Amino acid sequence: SSSEVRNQLGKMIDIAQHEPVVIQRQGRDVAILISPADYARITKNNVEDFLAFTDKIGKRAEEMGLTQDKLAEILSENE
Repeated sequence: SSSEVRNQLGKMIDIAQHEPVVIQRQGRDVAILISPADYARITKNNVEDFLAFTDKIGKRAEEMGLTQDKLAEILSENE
């Protein structure tokens, strides 16, 4: 619980180095304490997945004839 975390923060930080610590308030999950290594791994994967997705969409758009000029024209029409 959140009160346990307040009272035993050092212990919870130690635990979080090996596994996520779920913090609850009134029986509901409100936060998760994770290690910096886990955070870096999670955010790196999300960025890599997003970049791979945008590359795939960009290549598909290019194959369909979409150029930077055409995209700018489309976007300016919708302003």
